[in-house]
Amino acid sequence: MNFADDLAVFFNPEEHGEAIRYNGVGEISAIWNRPSGVLEANGSSFVVATNSFLLPITQVARPVLGDTITVVRTLEQFTIDGEPRLNGDGTIWTCEVS
Repeated sequence: MNFADDLAVFFNPEEHGEAIRYNGVGEISAIWNRPSGVLEANGSSFVVATNSFLLPITQVARPVLGDTITVVRTLEQFTIDGEPRLNGDGTIWTCEVS
């Protein structure tokens, strides 16, 4: 099993990935994570949805707060609004967006 080959499949837009433009440039592959959960507050329940993107360091060396990500398929645009975090082996950035 080759880790680099596995990442290539994982990020492939025909598999689990999304084609994106980073700051309006290029077309790179990322993972668009759209989890949701239930928030309980004052006796009420609210569905909370978040968005984040996983970016391979080979395609984005250092994401920065305020940079934009556009999903090519939907043309939805997001702004990085949380400090990007690098995974433990230094290969993938997690970027929270709004």
